[in-house]
Amino acid sequence: MIALRMLKRSPYYRDRNEEITGGLRVFGEMRSVSFASPMTILAITTNAGGLAAAHEVAGAVDPRRGEGVAVEAAESALRRGGADLSRSGRLLLYLNSATFSQPATAATLRLVLERGVPVTLLHEQDGGREACQFCELFDLAPRELQLAPYKLFDTIAVPLYQTAELRAVSLRQALYDMGARPLRSSVFAACRGRLRWRFGPRRVAVQRERTDLDPDLDSERSAGSSEPPTPPTSPQRSRECAIERL
Repeated sequence: MIALRMLKRSPYYRDRNEEITGGLRVFGEMRSVSFASPMTILAITTNAGGLAAAHEVAGAVDPRRGEGVAVEAAESALRRGGADLSRSGRLLLYLNSATFSQPATAATLRLVLERGVPVTLLHEQDGGREACQFCELFDLAPRELQLAPYKLFDTIAVPLYQTAELRAVSLRQALYDMGARPLRSSVFAACRGRLRWRFGPRRVAVQRERTDLDPDLDSERSAGSSEPPTPPTSPQRSRECAIERL
């Protein structure tokens, strides 16, 4: 978005804004992401805004490819139990000034961490949604959760911005932190497969031709094997064999 604004004010595009109306694709930008296996995003119900944020993050997954994403209350998941909770589940903790206003949030968070469930921190940046500075959370969160073995704030928080373009990047970054990976372009995958089919046999043919023309290469490859290498046949010896056969 910053690069687009800069280009719109550049001398060339100042009178040609229609050429970049559709936006820009910048190298290294966060593309659509998906999960290779089913994922469950857990949210603490007493974490104000946490459940809505979890649904918003789950909605940012590309539905065309990859596995689906479910959202579940952390309290229900803890009551249900299951050994796979730490493998297929991820807790999303929505951080603002009201995150730890209810003691039940810290209690549930402690149980989730004890089960070994990874935590993704989503830090709200919108002042209209009770945003606060990250340093203020050290005073709001229970001291116990900041120390070993929990070390809640050792995890880098993902900032959640208000602007639509930046918010989309924040949601994808949160999914990436949960294990999602960017999707490969279908056009690139098709071209790569076509190039592999086109140049693969030719590479083998060239390799065989080099072996036929350079007998020393074949003898070097067979040096490590148990069978003795086949002695090269010189053109003079080939002509002598042909005369003997005649």
